[in-house]
Amino acid sequence: MSELPLLEPSQCVLVLVDEQAGLAFAAGSQDPQLLRSNSLAVAKTSVAFDVPVVISTSASKVYSGPLMPAFRAVLPDVVPIERRNMNLWEDDSVRGAIVATGKRTLIVAGLLTEACVSFPVLSALSEGYRVVVVADACGVPRHADELRAVVPEVGRPPGLDSPRHVRGGTRHRRRSWRRIWYWPCVRSRHDQAGLIGKSIALPTH
Repeated sequence: MSELPLLEPSQCVLVLVDEQAGLAFAAGSQDPQLLRSNSLAVAKTSVAFDVPVVISTSASKVYSGPLMPAFRAVLPDVVPIERRNMNLWEDDSVRGAIVATGKRTLIVAGLLTEACVSFPVLSALSEGYRVVVVADACGVPRHADELRAVVPEVGRPPGLDSPRHVRGGTRHRRRSWRRIWYWPCVRSRHDQAGLIGKSIALPTH
């Protein structure tokens, strides 16, 4: 009998990405309360099935804020790992924590789908990991962005058999070039391209 293509808790690790109020506020692709409830449900289920959890946060002191209190309550023993990269797979501490679990199936949920979720998914896939994105526990500013923020095997146009074909919106593309939050001269480059609101002050060093 061939192996069933189903998830086994003993083979999985949950990766929660940027469950922070500043980013949750920006996620308009679905009802904010429903989005948070779905993410919390994934976290609670992981606890119930003894699935290890890795949490990463970013730009906590700039505008994203700390891990939301509801997640701290569900996962009191998990310490969020702050990172500089948008792609947590490029952060040695976060990637190391995931690898240290010994699990080869990643369950990924978080904010925002177009960059901080899709980038590590693509990176892990390239290294042979099995990755499952919890779609209703991820969010982006608009529903149209959600449709574009896809990974290989999901939303692949008919006739394109290569998993290297990846669709993405404008923010996905720009952030794939940038990839770190605290990038020197980020303010001037963003202002020139009109990528950030004037109310957000980003560090330049």
